[in-house]
Amino acid sequence: MVIPKPLPKYFFPLLIIIILAGMLFFWQKGISNKPKTTPAADLAKPTATAEINRTFEFKIKDPKNQSMTLKYTLLSAKKVNLITKDNQPVKLDVNKNILVIDIELQNDGNYALKVNTQDFVRLVQGDKKFAADYFNDVLDVPALSVKKDELAYIVDAQQKQFKLQVGEIDKEKTEVEINF
Repeated sequence: MVIPKPLPKYFFPLLIIIILAGMLFFWQKGISNKPKTTPAADLAKPTATAEINRTFEFKIKDPKNQSMTLKYTLLSAKKVNLITKDNQPVKLDVNKNILVIDIELQNDGNYALKVNTQDFVRLVQGDKKFAADYFNDVLDVPALSVKKDELAYIVDAQQKQFKLQVGEIDKEKTEVEINF
């Protein structure tokens, strides 16, 4: 008669750990396959939108110091509660929103242009002119191309009318009104 050898004393605890690890793995996998809805996704949705569609032309110097025309178009505006900056969410107080201006830059010249997009637009509130709170520093606009960008301003959540001044820093400005 064959007498079975007793199982090592670590066999049952090891078996339990393996079973628990397997259950945890499949439980985690089941959770990760479910669609995730985050409050941040809802906050990034516009609370209001408005079309602008105004184009301005500015003289810019190319790398050879020759004057070129840059077409600067304000496409639309939207109010949101959340944006991302450097891949991190920027969330504001409940009584604040972010006014985002969608812009388009067109370079019909033969050389690339480096453009600081915020230099051309100011948000006017009373007697104050505000530069964009969030913007891309310098935008490269390749020759014979169009680039899209955004400017963002922190505003009161209840505000429905906005006034922008558009123009070169040392030149005459044009007022653009936005109504939500």
